Amino acid sequence: MSVNIDEDAEISSVRLDHQTGAPTPDAGYSHVFAKADGLYVVDDYQNVTGPMEGAADYYDPDRPPDSPSSYDDEFNDKQIDSKWGSTTQTDVVWFETATTARRNENQMPGRMLLQSTTMSQAFTPSLATPWTLVAKASLSYDTLVNETWWYLQVTGQTSNYAYQPRIGRYNGLQDSVRVIYVNGGSWAVALDLVYFSIHKYLMIVHNGAKSFRTYVSHDGIGWMHIEETTLSGLTSFTNLIIGTAQTGTYKPILAIDYIRYFTPRTLMVGRDVS
Repeated sequence: MSVNIDEDAEISSVRLDHQTGAPTPDAGYSHVFAKADGLYVVDDYQNVTGPMEGAADYYDPDRPPDSPSSYDDEFNDKQIDSKWGSTTQTDVVWFETATTARRNENQMPGRMLLQSTTMSQAFTPSLATPWTLVAKASLSYDTLVNETWWYLQVTGQTSNYAYQPRIGRYNGLQDSVRVIYVNGGSWAVALDLVYFSIHKYLMIVHNGAKSFRTYVSHDGIGWMHIEETTLSGLTSFTNLIIGTAQTGTYKPILAIDYIRYFTPRTLMVGRDVS
């Protein structure tokens, strides 16, 4: 049973039965619920946050999870993992004009640098699995007038099924988020949304029913939900891709801090620090 509490109500305590799973809120609402290990919050997209821990000194969104997924990469060992295909490292070049594929995890410690290429790994969760995929990265820009993007993409059974949110510079001085997708036909723009602050965190959330949401954040703590798209023809996942796209002369450099995968879905991408 769910109970609505008036905003002016004064309540000394609330008795909560322990739940084995998260409730399902109506659209536009979130629920607080209790499990044996603490309090949780679930939103209308079934993103679960918790348990809430008051003993921690602070929450660090950049601190690696205790139990990383096989899809995760913190890019902190100076070597390219074999799951990304080629492990060959080539130094990136500033103000490069040639389209030469460059990838390097040793040139800037703790970062993977990409230039004129993408990185792709097999990504095969069940279509019925709800999950969160998040990346933190920073992008160099060609000039203020050209389009320059970095993106995170999940691909379905073929390249004709994919969901790709991207962050970059578009239309002069403005920083922008764009979401594009393909659902068996041609690529389409789901959303162009312009911001005036730089977002470094990009998240895709899948609801386990072919529907995807894009979230962005400048600090990895507060997330803004900006778009939702359903790929009705999707039957499976095959890979995830991170890379850049641009229209200018100079080839941008993408510095990737990390990529992380979580199931069940969550907006908590790091962990508490005591």
